[in-house]
Amino acid sequence: MILLLALCLLRLGGSLGSCSSRKPQQAERFSSGSITITNPADYPVNVLLRPMSFTCDGAGRQKMLPLDNSVRIVVTESVLWIPAHQTRHVSYRIRSQKSPAWVALHARFVPVNLSITDEQEANYCIYIDDSQPERSELELAANYHPGDHVLSLRLQNTSAHLARVHRVACKTDEESFTLPGFAVLPGKCIVREVPWTRESVPDLVSILLDSFEMESEVTLQATELVHAPSLTPNISHEFHVFPAAPSKAPA
Repeated sequence: MILLLALCLLRLGGSLGSCSSRKPQQAERFSSGSITITNPADYPVNVLLRPMSFTCDGAGRQKMLPLDNSVRIVVTESVLWIPAHQTRHVSYRIRSQKSPAWVALHARFVPVNLSITDEQEANYCIYIDDSQPERSELELAANYHPGDHVLSLRLQNTSAHLARVHRVACKTDEESFTLPGFAVLPGKCIVREVPWTRESVPDLVSILLDSFEMESEVTLQATELVHAPSLTPNISHEFHVFPAAPSKAPA
């Protein structure tokens, strides 16, 4: 059984708050969004949603943690019954007293039929931040391996904030085209390998971030491609990143 947790969006909380005359208070961040959960199995399942915090080690592996006391999450449903081949939508609202903040909705899929023991889990991860990296804190490199017909993109994020790439543009002598964006967690590096089926060789790659664009000339590599692990969680490849915008405080 393959159960899919569709990751709908990565939202960034705005900065709202107030300061007293005696002691400044840290501004709270608010974020809201929704997730889509699909059950493609031939039998119904119960889905249990549990708010959690998480962190990542140097290799990009996630470690789930109890929800931080500085974060509050409200979901429209925490227990769902999903019939076979059906979809449900769950909305969430988040209030955080600090930024950045790591938040996850941990989903546990339990078949309704107790004779079926195939339980699965998935995480919908949200990264709340009200800042972004500076241009000097990002390092972009592009290499083309003609023997493997692969364009390799490497983006290093040395900052303490999430880097949101909205679009990747590739250019050759004959044409230009775009690739989907992605996200790079703070202090991490992501390597994306793009199969190259065009006859013309790529010569320039540019990426569009929140407030600026970066580009890199493509270097031809005569050596065989070595598939290096990407130092960022696999979930980051599934993030659908939207431009940052302040969120209003939930009612």
